[in-house]
Amino acid sequence: MQFFLGLLTAVVFFVLLSGAVYIGYRIGKKKPKPQPIDEDEQRKAKQLQQDFIKLMNYNEEIALQRKKVNE
Repeated sequence: MQFFLGLLTAVVFFVLLSGAVYIGYRIGKKKPKPQPIDEDEQRKAKQLQQDFIKLMNYNEEIALQRKKVNE
């Protein structure tokens, strides 16, 4: 009797496991619909990218350069 109970438990476990894998595969396969990007968001993204590049190019040599002071 314990053998059949263990066997039934293993079968139920593997059925549930395979069901979870199948549902996860189906959910992962869905592709989101592309959202239209307006010009304002595109301009903000481009400006953000340019500002990030400027920030990454800022190094110690640039920071220590002398600045002209107008008197």
